[in-house]
Amino acid sequence: MATQKIIWTVLPKGFTRDGEPVVSLVPSFRLTPQSASEQVLEAFPDLLDWPGQLRRTRFALRVGAQSFDLRPVSEPDPDTWQRAFAKDLPVAGYVFNDLSVHNLRSYPVRSVVSFLHTHYGELAENEGLQRPPLFGTGTRLQRMLGEMGIRPGRQRIGIGRWFSDGRTKEGGKTHLESSLDADYFSEQGFAPPTVVGIDGKPQDNSTSYISDRKLRRALPAALSGAAAAHFSGEPEYALYQANRFYQRPENERAYERLPVAGAASALLKAPEFDFHRLAASFNDAPAVMRRLGLVIDAVVIGGRALVEQAQALPLHAL
Repeated sequence: MATQKIIWTVLPKGFTRDGEPVVSLVPSFRLTPQSASEQVLEAFPDLLDWPGQLRRTRFALRVGAQSFDLRPVSEPDPDTWQRAFAKDLPVAGYVFNDLSVHNLRSYPVRSVVSFLHTHYGELAENEGLQRPPLFGTGTRLQRMLGEMGIRPGRQRIGIGRWFSDGRTKEGGKTHLESSLDADYFSEQGFAPPTVVGIDGKPQDNSTSYISDRKLRRALPAALSGAAAAHFSGEPEYALYQANRFYQRPENERAYERLPVAGAASALLKAPEFDFHRLAASFNDAPAVMRRLGLVIDAVVIGGRALVEQAQALPLHAL
């Protein structure tokens, strides 16, 4: 028999005119067919008329030992649901996407913006419409380049090594990337002593078996640890991460000296949507999600007590 599981995520949305909190409820569906005949939406009766199912459902929010009734204020449209999710829509069994083995690339936006704001402001204020001088002791442009790790006479230092130090046309990694990969993105990388489990609680991560440990697979947000040996300071480190976020050499096509017959990319195929993929495809259209009942806005009845309790907490506890 087909099984279904719905995980609800509660997100704050705002307040009513009376000061009651308003939240958004987001369902995540986990549909699992057990036979070939169940690989269509018709095998899951609750989802044939999801808006109707929501109207018949009572919602409550539990916070610690307290429980608050929720009053939905958004109105999903049954006709819109029927047009998007027909009863013969394919349903592929849900498979958990384990992202713990993926390398994560990010960068500290605050550090990048602070660097640009400081130096752009200084150059604009002091140089005006004149070209800022590069040569001379202590020029503002030299200070800016120095924070980026670029200094006259230094070899293999600065942003040039991000692109060409050790990289060949045929592919490969720079020396900098190879070092960082070994420290943070390999199977010998950094494994924190505890990790957060699926229940939101910390669990032990100190097993002796490397394959069982959860590696961080991400550079530290602030310059520290093994990364500190490769950068002159926080600005260069932040700019490197920003560049690496957008420049992805692992996705570059292989270099060929001459065109190769038949090497053109294959034509893109239209995706074959099943229920899970179709529901996820509306994530960038919040108004449509509310029409479908994939987001439900609700007022937290008596929720002002939660606000008052939060206001009474010390700042470090929030």
